[in-house]
Amino acid sequence: MRILPALAVTLLLALGLPARAERLRVCLGDVANPPYRLADEQGKLLRRGLDFLFLDLLAQRTGVEMEPAFLPAKRCLLELKSGQLDAVLSISHVPEREEFGLYPMRDGQPDASLALRTQRYYWYVRRESTLRWDGRQLSGLPERVPVGAQLGYSIAGVLREQGYAVDDAVRAVEANVEKLLRGRVAALALQNSEAEGLLQRRPEWAPLLHRLEPALQERPYYLVLGRHLARSSRLSPAQWWAAMAEVRDSAEYQRADQAAHPRP
Repeated sequence: MRILPALAVTLLLALGLPARAERLRVCLGDVANPPYRLADEQGKLLRRGLDFLFLDLLAQRTGVEMEPAFLPAKRCLLELKSGQLDAVLSISHVPEREEFGLYPMRDGQPDASLALRTQRYYWYVRRESTLRWDGRQLSGLPERVPVGAQLGYSIAGVLREQGYAVDDAVRAVEANVEKLLRGRVAALALQNSEAEGLLQRRPEWAPLLHRLEPALQERPYYLVLGRHLARSSRLSPAQWWAAMAEVRDSAEYQRADQAAHPRP
């Protein structure tokens, strides 16, 4: 699929706005994920963070109104499949999701150059744990004690493919960390940004947890479009992803991203 150059997309949008308004019903996760989605001390989402800036800039770039919905990851995908939602912001590629979701593709594979961002997963263990992680294998796991992951997150399937017994019955990061602290799971696979957000809200847990290095996995995350959008939107999927890349690389978004991720 050929992606239009940024200038061509800008001119197309400037000259081709239709009379009717268009909305993009876009799903975001309903849990805090700093600096992308921020929450108050009780964990209630605030409409603040890089994801909200991104949607504001995308609306300005395309002339399309953004209508965010905040849902669990699994429900985001179900409603994308049913056509109740048009897009999901920032999800990774899993082959079975291609049945109902459009990814930017190149040579038969998702085009990482058109990813919104990358996210890292790490193993988190109790501070006193003797588990060892060499970047390939987690060793020292006790018998009949699974590792943990969040419900609806693709890392659970990856871990099962690697032979781990996985408990992914619960979505909330707080509940999963509680399972870890109680010994119901031996290690917990978490996105680093979600773990950091949790520890900002629950600083008393920081001395109880230890993050194992190196990262468990680094995955690109995309703006995924519902297949129905290719028929209903005035913009083609290629134009949507080109507009997304313009916003991601814009001076305004980059300044905000750098402020949220200060370099040492």
